[in-house]
Amino acid sequence: MLHADRRALYVEVFDLNRKMAGVANNINQIARQANSRDAFTRAEAEQLTVEARELYAQMRALVMQLEGVAEEVSST
Repeated sequence: MLHADRRALYVEVFDLNRKMAGVANNINQIARQANSRDAFTRAEAEQLTVEARELYAQMRALVMQLEGVAEEVSST
């Protein structure tokens, strides 16, 4: 794997980490709202579900890339 490819992969890992932190923050905000007003709207739940599914798909793709890198490294 070329240095530029590895760098791009690291950038993607950090970007995904930032997105995960954003989703976690959203979950915390929704939990605070739900606890303070005893309500959690369907729209909030649906939006959170969409975000979580998108993040999960990105995480799976990244894990597959990282597995490929690990295989490359172990075979050299």
